[in-house]
Order: sequence, then structure tokens, then C-alpha cells
Amino acid sequence: MLRYARILQRLNDYPQLTELSRRALGWIACSPIPLKIQELTCALSIESNFGGKLPRAEWLLNAIQLCGPIVERSGDYVHFVHFTVKEYLISRKRNNFVQMLEANLEMTKTCLHYLCLDIFDPEIEDQQIKENLLSGAYRLHWFASTQWVEILRHCAISLHDRAPPDDLITTLKTFGERRENTTFQDSSSSYGDWSSDHFEAFKGKHPEIYRLLDQTLKFWHLDTGNWKLDYEGM
Repeated sequence: MLRYARILQRLNDYPQLTELSRRALGWIACSPIPLKIQELTCALSIESNFGGKLPRAEWLLNAIQLCGPIVERSGDYVHFVHFTVKEYLISRKRNNFVQMLEANLEMTKTCLHYLCLDIFDPEIEDQQIKENLLSGAYRLHWFASTQWVEILRHCAISLHDRAPPDDLITTLKTFGERRENTTFQDSSSSYGDWSSDHFEAFKGKHPEIYRLLDQTLKFWHLDTGNWKLDYEGM
């Protein structure tokens, strides 16, 4: 554990990279599924507040290299070298370098901001799509579109009875305004293994957000035969 403490102290010694490294470790620690290095680097290049400049490419590379002693790559995937790294990072008794709630909130906002980018404009030209593909702009698409609700659920669990932060509400409203399919109708009341109970905090003051989450859960659990989301096959 002393070794982990020294590594985190070293991260704090580089002000320009500290926050980026914190975000990288937070994504690795809190991701609901194994995280690809391409997804992580794309996520780190996105501001979670619908604005701001993107970090320079070398900053992204250095941030990952800086975490090197406790992070490793296996093929396309990035993970901690040992399960005790995550335990140490999220332990409130030992440090506060990564806070689970803050990391999950940041991941949720980043995913939603990403899905609101112009690269997903329904009217986008074919040539622009090709350019986006070549530039790697869609590297985070599958992760963001399939995991944002699960990450938000983790946020709701951590919040307990507390009200959702204002910036999260703003992000969800913006996402709903830009991406909600208002023509979608579903009479099913089934959520499969999910439950909308975790999102009750939105129901009273933010019914439009609750409706969006409710419809999203129902859509994901429509009867689709043998089809399923399978990240291993992506």
C-alpha cells in the first residue's frame, strides 16, 4: 500500500496532469465493463460541461503513462495491475484521489456530452462520417450509448436520498432535448433485471428526466429474441 501512496504522490507532483490522471483512474475504477484504451483516451479528450478546450494529445498519452505502475494494458483493454489498486483508490480511509460518486458523475456527464456532439447529427453528410471514422471520433460511441444509464444508476445509488447535482440535471436535460425520440411509445412495463426505483429522485422535481430514463429502460428490455449487446464481440 505504501507503493500505491508513493505513486499517487508522484501524480500530485505534476499539476498539469494530476486532474487528467485522476479522471483516467476514475474511469478504470468505475467502468461497469472492461474499458478499451481507445475508449479511455477518447473520453479523456472530452469536457463534461458542454464546452472548453480539449487536452493536447501528448497530455493524454502522458497521463496514461504516468499511471503506468498501477495500470497495464492487455491487448486493447486497460486495467489495474491488481485488484488491490481499486480497493486502495476508492478507500476513504486511505486517500481521496478517486471518489466513486464524483467519478461516476463525471463519467455520466462525459458520455452524455459526447452523445450530443455534432458527429451524431442525423443530417450529417456521408463524407463527414467517413472523416470522423478515420479520425477515431466514434471510438467512445458504443460504450457511451450502452453504459450511460448503468453509470447513472451507480450515481443514484451513491446519492441515496440526496438531490442530484444541478450540473447533472442540466446535462440530462440537454441530452433529452437533443437526442430524445419523442415518438417512441411502449406499453411494456417490464425492465428485465433493471428497475426504475433508483431514479425516483428525479420523478418529483424533474419528471421529464424520469420519463426519459423510464423509456430508455423499457426500450432496452424489449423482446428482441436472441439479440443482445455483447461488448466482447465489438
